[in-house]
Amino acid sequence: MANERKESVQVEKQDGFEQGKRVVEYSTPTSRVLLSRVIKLLWLITTVIIVLVAFRFMLMLIAANPASGFASFIYQITDVLVGPFMGLTATPNLMGGSVIDVASLFALVVYPVLTWVIVWLLRILFTSPRQARQVTTVRRVRE
Repeated sequence: MANERKESVQVEKQDGFEQGKRVVEYSTPTSRVLLSRVIKLLWLITTVIIVLVAFRFMLMLIAANPASGFASFIYQITDVLVGPFMGLTATPNLMGGSVIDVASLFALVVYPVLTWVIVWLLRILFTSPRQARQVTTVRRVRE
């Protein structure tokens, strides 16, 4: 993960002084760009999961007809996502067939936290602490 390094020195002469400025710039390495894109992709996937699970929660809360195309589609996709949280607690039933899907609520919390942990782990493992730009200025009296 070596950065490309570009260095330049600028010397200015004014009123009996000479001022030198050394500028070192590091370009962003390809690996850091790739890591950034992977992280964005992870958050995109997590967002899609959250939206789907939120639809599931709302459909169950309003007692949507599971035989309708949209509700059936959402339930089929989210069964896999919510499956690990099924049976953790009782699912409260409300009047009119409405259900508070506690498993969906757990999924809405766990998936973003899990993504956050994975992102931080990736950043710890694959980023370098180098600065993008370093400027050193030296001023001295001309003789």
